[in-house]
Amino acid sequence: MVAYLAAMDRYAPADANLGGTASSTFGIVLSQVRAMNAVGVDNLTSETLDAEMKAFTGPVFLGVDSLACGAYAAEGAPSLCTTNAFVSTYEGDGEWTAPLEIETKTLGL
Repeated sequence: MVAYLAAMDRYAPADANLGGTASSTFGIVLSQVRAMNAVGVDNLTSETLDAEMKAFTGPVFLGVDSLACGAYAAEGAPSLCTTNAFVSTYEGDGEWTAPLEIETKTLGL
């Protein structure tokens, strides 16, 4: 979380909403950048990026430790890579509650 807040301090507008899905979106962007770096600029195509993202098993920055993309295809969710979610509350002034990891599949979601 410290890295996320440091990046937001540097690049986000003063009135930016840092709550909601902002931190998870930041993590997704970092995962995409990681994949592009792994493929390399000379080999970067939609096909090579797609293959690299499908092969990525984690961890995700500010997210889950492991991914299994395609594991839920038989259940009708081919693009779902995990059923885990994190819940935390932004308290303000740079303070967050400790994230609680939830395996949503066990909740019937």
